Amino acid sequence: MTRNVPDPTSTIGTLSHRGLIRIEGGDALRLLQGQLSNDVGALGVAQQQFTSLNSPKGRLLATGFLMRAAPEAYWFDLPRTLVESVIKRLKMFVLRSDVRIEALDSASATAIIGAPAAGALPADLYEALAPLLGKDASPDMGQHLDGGRLVVPRPGQHRRWVIWSPSAPRAHLDHDLTDAWRLADLQAGIANLGPETQDRFIAQHAGVDRLNGLSFTKGCFTGQEVIARLHYLGQAKRFLALGASACAPEAGCRLMRTTDDSTVGEVVESVVRSGQSHWLAVLQGDKFAPGDLHVSSDQPVSSLRYFKNETPPAGPD
Repeated sequence: MTRNVPDPTSTIGTLSHRGLIRIEGGDALRLLQGQLSNDVGALGVAQQQFTSLNSPKGRLLATGFLMRAAPEAYWFDLPRTLVESVIKRLKMFVLRSDVRIEALDSASATAIIGAPAAGALPADLYEALAPLLGKDASPDMGQHLDGGRLVVPRPGQHRRWVIWSPSAPRAHLDHDLTDAWRLADLQAGIANLGPETQDRFIAQHAGVDRLNGLSFTKGCFTGQEVIARLHYLGQAKRFLALGASACAPEAGCRLMRTTDDSTVGEVVESVVRSGQSHWLAVLQGDKFAPGDLHVSSDQPVSSLRYFKNETPPAGPD
């Protein structure tokens, strides 16, 4: 779905588009280590990593942030539209293991975009968040809050954080920031999949490695053979890029070469701001200029920026 959104500014609100899966039990680490692409064993309590779930053929089924909420409990933050399919997938590997997997349907996500916005928080919450506000704060380290909540940072042009709570959000934080958050994800090169784009891309093509979501030292995980082959032996032929156009392409929309209308890319996700559509796409090459491409509705591409080897921004404010 494509919607008009305001410029991201320093503000606070809730996120309605994100879902949360809890994976807990004595064998939770072993199960996740064998299914997700990050090194789950490297996570300390309140730490997070970007990660992906992949098919045996090495194609992405989901991306998101894995947080260690307790010694034997993990929270997987991902698009709400994928929660059901990811739970179904993970449960295939539980067998007789001591693992419980469930959607936290009552959980709520509170977004903070821009460090100045944190000043509007209640004094007790601001004080608890303070260790994460410094510019030298770790991008992977979160902080436990009262009520079982966990606050963690997210990369972006503006510094931002999300507070996950197992209960409903506080009344004064009920402004929905879903669209502004989605735009910030696009600008940071975070490729969020939907049902339309599952099983389409290899992790490196969608920038999972750039976000430190791949480990090639932890051992095997589903899809690892294909992903590792590209890492060690192959040469990437597809690249993640941020583009813009007047029209609003849907997820899965094709990008065409202007000279011959051949398909050279696919849109992962898009949002609209001030009449301009911004989108992430996986392109079959890293030399395209905006004038070389148009979206499948024959609309020209007005800007294009690749994310090759670019460090995710932490935000200037």
